[in-house]
Amino acid sequence: MWTTKRDDVPDILYHYCNTETFMKIIENKTIRLSNIFKMNDYSEVTHVLKLLPALLKDEYKKEPFPLKYKGKVNQKAFDDIISDLHNNINDVKYVSYIACFSKHEDDLEQWCGYGDNGKGIAIGYDGKLLFDLVQQCSFAITGVSYSVDEHKEYIRTSIVPEIFKALKKAGDNANVKNGYCPYEKIVMICILSSVSAILLSAEKYKDRAYKRENEWRICFNPFITQIYYPEDIKRYAANTYYGNIVLKKMAFNNKHGKGIISYYDLCFEKYSAANDLIKKIIIGPASNINDSDLDLKLFLQVNDFNIGQPSVSLSAIQRSKLKAMTGLT
Repeated sequence: MWTTKRDDVPDILYHYCNTETFMKIIENKTIRLSNIFKMNDYSEVTHVLKLLPALLKDEYKKEPFPLKYKGKVNQKAFDDIISDLHNNINDVKYVSYIACFSKHEDDLEQWCGYGDNGKGIAIGYDGKLLFDLVQQCSFAITGVSYSVDEHKEYIRTSIVPEIFKALKKAGDNANVKNGYCPYEKIVMICILSSVSAILLSAEKYKDRAYKRENEWRICFNPFITQIYYPEDIKRYAANTYYGNIVLKKMAFNNKHGKGIISYYDLCFEKYSAANDLIKKIIIGPASNINDSDLDLKLFLQVNDFNIGQPSVSLSAIQRSKLKAMTGLT
C-alpha cells in the first residue's frame, strides 16, 4: 500500500464545484467522498486490472514452478488459471470512496469539467491541514499517478509475488486437505484476494488521458471483499466518530441522473483547524457572483469563515477563452 508524507502534499489543493455544492460545503463543513465507480472516468480502478494477466504470464515464464489445475500441469495449468481469473475478476465486490482535488489554481479545463462550465467556485484547501485531518481518520491521501510503467511496476513487485506465493501454498490449505473445498476453488479465492489488494491501492493510478488534471485524492475503503456481510453494511449505516471529526452515515443521491450513487460526508465542523482549512475561494470566470458581493461576505461570516481568511478572488481566465471551450453565451 502506498503512503504519502505530509511534506509531499501541495500547500493548497483546489476542489472545483458548482455554486450549490460550494454553499453546502461551507454551511455543513463537509468533504464529500463519492463512489469511485460513478466518477467521470468510467474505467476508474479496474483499468489497472487489464495489465495483470500479461504480467502474470511474463513472470511465470521467467520463473516457472510446478502447478496442477483442472487436470493440467505447469504452463497449461497456469494458462487455465489466467483464463478463469479473467472470467471471475468482475465478481470481486469492491467499493471505494474518494474526494477529488487538483494542484491547479484557476485552471480552464477544471472549470469546464468540474466547475459548472465556469459558473462555479474553486475552493482552495490547506494541503497540510487536509493531510492532518485525513490522518486523524486513518484515511489515505495521495497524488494520482498517470504512468503506465508505474502501474506495471506496482503490480509486478507487489501483487504478482503474492499471487505466486498463494498458488504454491494452495495445495497445503487445510480446507483442501480435509475435503471441504476443491483445490481449484481455493486457487481462485487466493488469486481474487490478491486482486482485491490491487483494487485497494488502485485509487492512486488513473488513465494517462487524465494527466492534465494533476489530481490528488482522499480515499476511504470501508469494505473490500468477495461478499458483503450484513454487519459490514450496518457498521457504515451510522455515523462514525474520529475524535472531533464525524464521518456521516452512508447516504445516496441521483447526481446528474447517473442513477443511485452512494457517498459519505466527512464533517470537519469540530476539527480544531476547521476555520483555517479553507484558504482560498476563487469565483468562476462565468459566475454571476463577484468578489465584493455583500451576500457572499455575509454567507462566509455567518458560517464562521472570516472574510480575510479565506481570501476571495475572481478567476483571471478570460471569459472569451471559456466561451471558446464551452459554447458559453
